[in-house]
Amino acid sequence: IVFFAMYLSPKIAGLIDAVLTKGGDATFGGPLRFAVSAAIEIVFSFLQGAVSSFRTTVFMIGLAFGKSVVWGGQSRDAYGISWRTAVESLWPQTLFGVVVCGLLLLIEPALFWWSLPLTAGYLLAVPFAVVTASPELGRAFERWGLAGIPEDFDPPKEVTAGLEAGGGSR
Repeated sequence: IVFFAMYLSPKIAGLIDAVLTKGGDATFGGPLRFAVSAAIEIVFSFLQGAVSSFRTTVFMIGLAFGKSVVWGGQSRDAYGISWRTAVESLWPQTLFGVVVCGLLLLIEPALFWWSLPLTAGYLLAVPFAVVTASPELGRAFERWGLAGIPEDFDPPKEVTAGLEAGGGSR
């Protein structure tokens, strides 16, 4: 419970601020879009958090043994990630999840189910990376107005003027 409180408190504080600010949820596309986007954000954060915490742990252990690790840029924006690339990159997280969840199932099946908010990200690392890197998903979220920021729904005049001058679109 303490971990959840610490992990989610910045997100929850932002959500509370948007709800308590007059018209706050409207700036995020309205109450329905805001609620759906908030739920997506929390679920995605849990799934991605497991993968990144594992990677950070490997990185820190590597540093302790003198290994230098390079954090390269992502090339997901325009192309997505292939299943092969995702498996090659995320097999350690998936293996860790299979081992941990398998042990939990052996020890006490109920414990496995209670652990899923923390362990599902390891098990779902590969499909989560492929799906969330999909340009189609990004375009669908944009079309539906999900996971947007206020500037997506009401861009500042400087942005719209720049887009019009450059021939771009929102």
